[in-house]
Amino acid sequence: MNKNGKGNAVIVIVALALVVIAASLVYQSGFFSQTALGSSIKQGGTTATPYISSGSTALTISGIDSQQGGTSVGSTSSIQVNGNGFSTGVTTASPGDTLDLLLVNTTAYHAVYISGHKVPASPTDVIGAKFKGNGTVTVSMFNTDNAKITSGGTGTNQTVASGGAYTMNIRLDGTDKKDTQDMTCILESSNGAKMDKAILNVPGATFVGQAKPSFYTLAGTGSALWVYDIPAIVGAQSVTGTVYVASKTGQSLTTTYLNVKCYPKEYFIESTTGKVNFAIEDASGTLKSMAIYSTQTYFT
Repeated sequence: MNKNGKGNAVIVIVALALVVIAASLVYQSGFFSQTALGSSIKQGGTTATPYISSGSTALTISGIDSQQGGTSVGSTSSIQVNGNGFSTGVTTASPGDTLDLLLVNTTAYHAVYISGHKVPASPTDVIGAKFKGNGTVTVSMFNTDNAKITSGGTGTNQTVASGGAYTMNIRLDGTDKKDTQDMTCILESSNGAKMDKAILNVPGATFVGQAKPSFYTLAGTGSALWVYDIPAIVGAQSVTGTVYVASKTGQSLTTTYLNVKCYPKEYFIESTTGKVNFAIEDASGTLKSMAIYSTQTYFT
């Protein structure tokens, strides 16, 4: 090969190297990912055009009944974007944003709280939510003879003696295709001077204390309370357990009655903090529960 031939070969090699370097730089810059060039990506045997975010993703809430998947549930949404406070009317966000959502359906369903939802790089983001239907829970008490107590004291009661202690059965019956949230149950003796304690023993029950919730109205000035948290009741589930009551030394519970009142907790935005709370009342003492399930046992 002559000298001119060798020179041409060198030029060709240098040119090819420059082309490779240029292509590499263009690739790294993401140039070839732009749909404006009409490029496409082969995925699983099909050709897909990559989505390039315009900076906005449309948000859609898709609510369904938690026990009846074919039933759609509408709601009003409050959405917090990247921890910057809850707002209504939020319909778009940016890919990568973190959303917290409170979805409320007034009376038919308990509110739903979704925390930490990541917005995808997509033109739309359909956010699924399962709503628990607000149903009825029937609370029944049975005396130590296992006879069902008539709520209100007009029929079957619990007989007592001075200084006595009694373990009565309790049953909470849910409603088919309806759910509660976790609940707070208040056991109230109408005469705290006579009753030493009241203990609720059902699966998952946790003693909270004896402080009166702000919204709660006592049966009388001499009442005493024992407050418990219990798990949710799902569908037609029957939850069974016991209620133990004990008289104070030398006292009889005659003419005393025991109220059992259970309140489902709800999700709501606390006005004092702007954060979502899960409780039966807010910081101002306003009841937030959608329902109350109760029974009353008289001692004779």
